[in-house]
Amino acid sequence: MMTPTPTNPYVRYKWMRHNRPSDFLAALKAAVLPPWELTYAAEAASGTDDADVIDALLALTRHASPVVREGALYGVWHSHEPRVTARIREMADHDESPAVRGLAANCVEEMAP
Repeated sequence: MMTPTPTNPYVRYKWMRHNRPSDFLAALKAAVLPPWELTYAAEAASGTDDADVIDALLALTRHASPVVREGALYGVWHSHEPRVTARIREMADHDESPAVRGLAANCVEEMAP
């Protein structure tokens, strides 16, 4: 019996991340989903240490949509890789969206020792 794919977007991408990781990564890399859905996919990656997923999330931090950039921040929030922390600091200082800058600033505060 096949397990049905969840219908809630966040839950669906969380499920995909664990059960179909290559499809999950392809969805992040393609970045062709509508912004609201791409945001759920990016947030579902939270806590990952997969370098390919982190690369895809870092690319999404430069997406045209602030909603997607915010989702990407949630996706990489807990990574302690220097390239991730540098990008988060850059977003806190320079992102064009006040909401994204605020979230990035919160991330920077969380990173402080």
